[in-house]
Amino acid sequence: MPGKHVHFDKTSTPQQPNYSISPPPFNQSGSPHAYSPLPLVETYIHPALRTAQGSSTVYDLRLPPDNAIVQYQVAEEAATNPPLPHMVITCPALGPGWAVKVEASQVRSGVTVLDVLSNVYQALRVSVSGAEYERHSQDNKRRVSSAFQHRYQNIRANQGESIEVEKARALEQSKGLKRVDFLGEMFMLGGLRHTHKGPEVWELCVRP
Repeated sequence: MPGKHVHFDKTSTPQQPNYSISPPPFNQSGSPHAYSPLPLVETYIHPALRTAQGSSTVYDLRLPPDNAIVQYQVAEEAATNPPLPHMVITCPALGPGWAVKVEASQVRSGVTVLDVLSNVYQALRVSVSGAEYERHSQDNKRRVSSAFQHRYQNIRANQGESIEVEKARALEQSKGLKRVDFLGEMFMLGGLRHTHKGPEVWELCVRP
């Protein structure tokens, strides 16, 4: 059974946004997650999304993208050069099956920095079932449980909006475990690293 401090969202079924969670192989014929790989072309990531050593963005992945330290005009710029119509973002810290497909919100500009931050945030907000939690080792359960508690207990007044902070924390606690909790203490954006599996496939790096 889950630890006494761990909760799972039983009140509603999360809405399905425009990204994929744990898809089968991307080139699997007939898969709803399959797509045609983009033509091979040398592609560069925006400086705001470079790996930690060169990134100009500071972002706690547990929080909405408007908490990221990034200039507004930069957020609206293309995430890659040349711009891409979509990107696929994986994250080794969440396992080999986890991936997010990010579609460009504005076709003309391609996927933007904000598109990346928004889609990753939404993907990490997906609820985790008790059955999935139970498949992990006891050590990993303790790590995830600790991350979950720290996440809702760290809600500050400016995040509580019109309701009291304690009520905001209780509300977040009631929503249960989220995918982001499986990052443990590695919840800061560390940038995107090219996987060389195609111009659109990038790896999400995380750091403490």
